[in-house]
Amino acid sequence: MKKFLLASILLVGLSSVGLAISLTEEELKIVNGNSNVGASLLVKKAILEEIKSSPFTEAEKKLIADAKENIEVEAFLNKLAQGNVVVSDEEVLKVYEDNKERFGSDGDVVNIMPQVKQLIFNQKLGEEKVKLVNMFIAKYNLNDILKKYFPTTESKDTEQQTNPK
Repeated sequence: MKKFLLASILLVGLSSVGLAISLTEEELKIVNGNSNVGASLLVKKAILEEIKSSPFTEAEKKLIADAKENIEVEAFLNKLAQGNVVVSDEEVLKVYEDNKERFGSDGDVVNIMPQVKQLIFNQKLGEEKVKLVNMFIAKYNLNDILKKYFPTTESKDTEQQTNPK
């Protein structure tokens, strides 16, 4: 409800200066009667309208481009890794049984089990993403390329590990 009020205030302020923000028919279908989702979408549109009158600096554009690139990399890794992650009911039950005390004695098993499954899935997803990164490192010989640019890094890293200050 707070979002709806905030959106209303923004819309009243914007409409008073002659700007009209509205939802398209397609957006109304997506919102499906949820006023909070509708309010979020309207606020987003209002902010995007404001961006037009206050363009980003080159440094800000670079940060946005970097963030977009990072999101693309993360989405790509997730897409590849998710196909390799399977969580069996037996795994979920074992983790639950091994950690019953953490969930409390009055834990609602029906609600806890999906949470346990999601935790296991997230852990396995992270492990799969690490495997993928290591695969790309090997595929593109990135360690050898890194040595070309930083030939003394490996010896410095080894020295720091053996002689910490």
